[in-house]
Amino acid sequence: MTDVLRVFLDGVPAGTLSRVKGGRVTFDYDDRYRRSMNPTPLSLSMPLIRPSYPPRGG
Repeated sequence: MTDVLRVFLDGVPAGTLSRVKGGRVTFDYDDRYRRSMNPTPLSLSMPLIRPSYPPRGG
């Protein structure tokens, strides 16, 4: 089973946080958010240049 949490910044859908197998977490930016005027990254370590951030480590 995958748990999903929609992420909003200033009331705008920014992406989806998903818990996958083993409890690991991924984040996917919403494409419309990435293409919008002056979008803000969720974190400095998660720039908008990448559309998706898979789980780290093992």
